[in-house]
Amino acid sequence: ALYRWDLNDQGKDISVETRGSVVLTDPLSARDMALAGIGLAYLFEPLVRADVEAGRLVEVLRDTSIDEPGLFLYFPRRAAMAPKLRAFIDTAQEIGRASSRTPGRKVFSER
Repeated sequence: ALYRWDLNDQGKDISVETRGSVVLTDPLSARDMALAGIGLAYLFEPLVRADVEAGRLVEVLRDTSIDEPGLFLYFPRRAAMAPKLRAFIDTAQEIGRASSRTPGRKVFSER
């Protein structure tokens, strides 16, 4: 597996290697595949909140999921930053501030 799932087993942090025939690097594609019933997706709760509330997805492994402090964005500090990068950073910070009140849980599956 390219990415191990970080979980909590009765208070102990564990890292689980996963197996599967599909590897995705785009969380929206992972969500779409879970919605299509193809398998589990390891995602941040804000990304799938509406799908869970509507009953299209259901959280699994609730007792083993961990709270994440948020997403991190690393970028070079340059005086001459590209306007598109600056706009992306500003938007990401705005979204982060708006969602910081809700801790993220990450493990969801298709219903």
